[in-house]
Amino acid sequence: MWTLRVESIPRLGGNKSSDCSAFERRTTPAFSVCRNESEAGGYNLRRFLCGWRSLASPRMTLPHVSPIRPVRKKTVPVGREWRYEPKLDGFRGMLYVENGRGIFRSKTERIMPRFRELADALARELRVKSLILDGEIVVFGDHGPDFRALMRGGAPTFSAFDLVWLNGRDLCPLPYTRRKALLKRFLARRPLVGYVAHFNDAALFAAATKLDLEGIVAKRTGDPYSEETEWIKVKHAGYSQNEGRWELFNKTS
Repeated sequence: MWTLRVESIPRLGGNKSSDCSAFERRTTPAFSVCRNESEAGGYNLRRFLCGWRSLASPRMTLPHVSPIRPVRKKTVPVGREWRYEPKLDGFRGMLYVENGRGIFRSKTERIMPRFRELADALARELRVKSLILDGEIVVFGDHGPDFRALMRGGAPTFSAFDLVWLNGRDLCPLPYTRRKALLKRFLARRPLVGYVAHFNDAALFAAATKLDLEGIVAKRTGDPYSEETEWIKVKHAGYSQNEGRWELFNKTS
């Protein structure tokens, strides 16, 4: 049985934990998708809120990396070479960090000024010389990603699923599983960025459907991060947040 767990997580800037019912600005619950109650692992969709201040967009010398854009298909690919991740319902964002400053670029490679404060806050907390993470900007509700809340100005968080550059090292040529291992290790002591784990069980799609998540993304274990790499997304046809979705865009346009 797959379940959506809500866990206690450390308070930002301290070692004390906070119960999920004590919903404060600097403490929020973490979400995990698990096979059963004994599995504390699963998809670690951590989220935090914190106070951010607006800063001007920085000039960066980092290379421009084109994001891999998943191809939508109706069936989940199977085989030993495939790994599967939950598809979070938010805005795709690549986080660029250099010398304590940050920016997000969208899937169309444009700078995302709306999330400048989040990018700078993460850059200050990550404390690296240079970094490029690929992931999703999400607002979490009581039952997982809440796209309506994101569109209506809810407090955004960032969950990463790939690490493509770190402190001057280009990680794009490395195979997918190696990059995931480096990402997990890097984020282990940096809880402000959520970690999206990968699994080798295609049954994840059925779990995502039962939990009313947007879907999953399938990726090959040996693929580099390049424009030639194909990621496959399979969406939940009955996803509840599809209803009235385009009306949200029209209201914000």
